[in-house]
Amino acid sequence: MDLAYQMDDLEIFVVVGSLLLIILAAIFFILWFRRAYYNLHAVAPGQASFGEGWAAGAWFVPILNLFRPYQIMKEIWEGSQRAMPHRFPSIASSAIVGNWWALWIISRFAINIASSIPGDNPDIWDLKKGAIGLIIAQVITIVAVFMAIHMIRKMSEIEDQLWDEAQNPSDSIFADNQIEPQAI
Repeated sequence: MDLAYQMDDLEIFVVVGSLLLIILAAIFFILWFRRAYYNLHAVAPGQASFGEGWAAGAWFVPILNLFRPYQIMKEIWEGSQRAMPHRFPSIASSAIVGNWWALWIISRFAINIASSIPGDNPDIWDLKKGAIGLIIAQVITIVAVFMAIHMIRKMSEIEDQLWDEAQNPSDSIFADNQIEPQAI
């Protein structure tokens, strides 16, 4: 029984801690995500396939939330670079976007699977397997969150260059279309 209590305590600690981290990260990430897609719409509307409201809304629509946020992030990543061809003669690989999204989706499925392991009439070993599964799933989630932070930093560097370009256009989207720079 002591093992069961220890596993329960560990599971609660990991789940509550990661849940708080996920909630905070989700709020700030969706705010950033929507703003980045708004910026793409402002500087390179042809690079954006969806309305800017979908950057926030796509996360909350079942089934659509399995792929639309990835599509939007990939458009943000690639479209922002295409707006500055002299700074980005070739588009940096969007593998970071794919890796982040794969980890996020795997973590969501892993949590669902691990949560169902104990079943209706669990014994101590079922509870232990479920707890270990949830811990592993939460570790994957934490890795996905850190991958998102890394991706945001990289994207923020690109957006900083986009802002510089808006102030001093050369052969970017601003020079081509005579777009007045706006605060992005």
